[in-house]
Amino acid sequence: MKNQNTFQIIFLAVFGIMIIVGTLAFSGYLPGLSSGKSGASGTVSVWGTFSDTSLSPVLSALHQKFGNNIYIQYKQKDTLRFDTELVEALASGAGPDLIIIPDTLIARHQNKIAEESFTTTPLRTYLDTFVDGANIFLTQTGILAYPLVADPLVLYYNKDALARAGYADTPHYWSQLIDGSMGESPLSRLTQIDERGNVLESAIGLGDYGNVDHSKDIVALLILQSGNPIVVRTSDGVLQTTLSTKEDKFQSEAAVNFFTQFSNPAKTTYTWNSSLPASRVLFGTGKLALYVGFASEYSTITAQNAHLNFDVAEVPQRDATRKVTTGRLYGIARMKQSKNPAAALIIERAFADRDVSELFAGQVGLPTLRRDVLNESTADPNLAVYNKAAIALQSWYDPNPTMSDTIFGTMIQSTLTGQVSASQAVDRASVELSSLLKK
Repeated sequence: MKNQNTFQIIFLAVFGIMIIVGTLAFSGYLPGLSSGKSGASGTVSVWGTFSDTSLSPVLSALHQKFGNNIYIQYKQKDTLRFDTELVEALASGAGPDLIIIPDTLIARHQNKIAEESFTTTPLRTYLDTFVDGANIFLTQTGILAYPLVADPLVLYYNKDALARAGYADTPHYWSQLIDGSMGESPLSRLTQIDERGNVLESAIGLGDYGNVDHSKDIVALLILQSGNPIVVRTSDGVLQTTLSTKEDKFQSEAAVNFFTQFSNPAKTTYTWNSSLPASRVLFGTGKLALYVGFASEYSTITAQNAHLNFDVAEVPQRDATRKVTTGRLYGIARMKQSKNPAAALIIERAFADRDVSELFAGQVGLPTLRRDVLNESTADPNLAVYNKAAIALQSWYDPNPTMSDTIFGTMIQSTLTGQVSASQAVDRASVELSSLLKK
């Protein structure tokens, strides 16, 4: 009995130490993982789409942290070429040790990523550290990537246009665009249409897949706000779409119908058509009152028209019961083919430390995904909006961004042109997305 009690005490002590070590290592408080004195050394290559200039201070901070033990070599890649170059590099055995990966590629490249087990970094530690949207980087057994920053969808608005129409605020709910709860419908006050049906000025860029920037993300936003997750991971790790399941199909149809109504000349909500410039371009000219875009586009809009009097707000919600937005999430992931896995693991964790994560977010002008930082107030008015959006951000498992964009585009355009009903379009999209998830 005495030996059994001794064994239990030793077992519990060791188990407790493992949990503490995992938690401290992840939080950046364990010297062995944060100072580079773990015995690991050499070069760690990192690929990402953020600019060299933005990441330079981050890399300098890491080099200072790890001294001469570990050297980080960062390569900036073109956003449109990142996926292709990564696949080609891995096929030839010349891939990076770490990648700064967007959520849209996590499902596609999961089998190439070295997952960190929850026995090393407890699931509870991860959940307490990062916002719920960052769960896109988790599997049933571990962590695929440590979250870094978010690039949420936000609502840009022309302050002069809203003032002329008598509005002191942006719509907080999608229904306020239409139902007149803000007074006369903003769609009618903010839209100008000539006798031939040409849209001269528009209230909001929604309705057509071809010239509405980020159409897939906006349609996904509408679906996610309804409570439909679009794709779920089953208990055995299989990804399945919920676009057309019995419980969720109605919500998908409602999202498609809501989006397409703005390009239907037969409806009172008509504010958009295919002859207009791309929505961000039109917003830059001052002829679009409301533009749904990414937080990272602020500087681009400013550069497009330095005299445009605009500001940023959170995207409208479906209702007051829950707040949901979507956008990009970025995390840092270690590749299975890493030539220096020990050092790569240290750098991967170091990126998630509060000091480095906060510095990274500040350099790229986007909100961090760490709860402890998001809970703090900020004097930056734009970042205050972005932080709120990051907390409410949800994503979905996109099997292939390029191909799913075609699927969503067909779903919207075939409904808009009347080729099929919204119900039929959703069913077809569901079949195609299911097929894509199996590849």
